[in-house]
Amino acid sequence: MTPPAPRERAAEADLLRALACVTIVMIHVLAAAARMGSTDPTVLLGLEPFYQLALWATPTFAVLSGFVLQLTHPSPPNPREFRQRRLFAAWLPFATWALVYAAVFSPPVGTVQYFLGLVLGQVGQGHLYFAAMVLQFYAVFPWVWKAVTGPRALHWLVASLLLTLGYQGYFAYTPRPLGWSAFLWDASDSLLPGWLFYFLLGTLGARHRNAIVEQLSHYRGLWGPLAAAAALGLLWEYYQSPLGLNEAGSRRPAVVLYTVAVLPLLWLLACRLAATRLYAPGRVLASRSYAIYLVHPLCLELALRYFLPQLSAASLELRLAVLLGCTVGGTALLVLIASRSLLGSRLMGLAGVSRARPETATSPAGAGLASATAG
Repeated sequence: MTPPAPRERAAEADLLRALACVTIVMIHVLAAAARMGSTDPTVLLGLEPFYQLALWATPTFAVLSGFVLQLTHPSPPNPREFRQRRLFAAWLPFATWALVYAAVFSPPVGTVQYFLGLVLGQVGQGHLYFAAMVLQFYAVFPWVWKAVTGPRALHWLVASLLLTLGYQGYFAYTPRPLGWSAFLWDASDSLLPGWLFYFLLGTLGARHRNAIVEQLSHYRGLWGPLAAAAALGLLWEYYQSPLGLNEAGSRRPAVVLYTVAVLPLLWLLACRLAATRLYAPGRVLASRSYAIYLVHPLCLELALRYFLPQLSAASLELRLAVLLGCTVGGTALLVLIASRSLLGSRLMGLAGVSRARPETATSPAGAGLASATAG
């Protein structure tokens, strides 16, 4: 069988990225719902399991980042050229939006922690930790490329799994100390060791894509029960652990195992959706996933400040609907406005998307940064 072209191989990644993008927006809306002050046990009983079972989305973006980078670099990348091109394109929107969120959330100034937090994406809303961490992956990708194409690729993958599990377990379950060293716990999300396994999994997946898809299809009947068992294990771990709702996010060892278990099922679902009419809108959504990632927490925060107080007497369902509508509508409007200019496109990470021809806008080369960074 002839290996699929890069664009054909990217079809599943596009659909999976679109699914993850929608899921991440929902996660953040639900997390904001917890800030509404609801203590109704019936409400929490419904929100918490959904929140936990949706935590595959952010790690999946890390997997897709490694997948797309490996797919678009079939030959060894020149370290200097690669870093200059990727880091420059990624730093501009990251730095811009780090300053925007720092201004909107009015963080304290004049401390070392503040400036380190700004660099690591922790100041303000805090979701930019993922972009800061992907920048670190860009810096080491030339060496990762050599590792995953060498004879010891599987050894590197196992080593990265142990590193990620140990790193996440330590910062998740070791009590947060007092004083300046507590910043390490706050910034642990932003550092590459906690995510390295996902990136290597994606790079190896791109390199051995055909063999992996063949095995996934051959054992199709196993992935549903495996995903269900992993979901039950994740929920058990969450309800047994001492972590609160705001602490029990995607940077936990149990989420690593859960993500690995559900990825085969999600990948097969994306393969199926890629052959339907959903591929066209999914491809557009995927190509703008980085911009959506940058902007939607701002729209969510503005809705929490200016719309939700007017609905304090409304039902939780109505408040959730308003919150979701303001977040999605505001994000779509800002992305549309930004895509109209070259400067706006660059500040949103859309320069490689909005200026490309429609038929190539979401191929691996056209999607560029948007396909490699979001969550």
